[in-house]
Amino acid sequence: MVKLYRETPTGNQIISIGKPLDFVSLLSVFADEKYSYSVSALQDSVVCVLELTEIKKLILQNGLFAFSIIKTMNKATDRILFNYLDINQKRLFGRVASVLLEFADIYKSDSFDLPISRKEMAQLVGMSIENVIRTISDLRKDNIIKVYGKNIEIINRPRLVQVYNHN
Repeated sequence: MVKLYRETPTGNQIISIGKPLDFVSLLSVFADEKYSYSVSALQDSVVCVLELTEIKKLILQNGLFAFSIIKTMNKATDRILFNYLDINQKRLFGRVASVLLEFADIYKSDSFDLPISRKEMAQLVGMSIENVIRTISDLRKDNIIKVYGKNIEIINRPRLVQVYNHN
């Protein structure tokens, strides 16, 4: 699992979380000579690095391969765009619930070690770290989640989904 981010003068801005088997650097790979984003592992990862010149050669020689790359790029762009639009329409509780549910889905478990810091979660949902910490605390007090350091346990998934849908 990795995070895709861009470096800004005020700190890093997380764009998306890359799940296992994702293509994580397709967003602007053909747009410029210099790649616009950075990728950082959130946990031990194995990556496959492909030479861009070889990919370009395959694209020029093989229309089906080119089409599959375009389709993959569009899916990645849609996922990032829809996540961004979805999060921006939610209030703070819904934003935090969104991240917790996403990681639960990635790990296929309602108990997981959160691979990002509270600060990174705040960057991901576009809120202050204080608001994220307070929201996590409120979700804990409402017996929706349990928190043990970095470990999160969703103990009332239907309620967390309700928070996500209505906040």
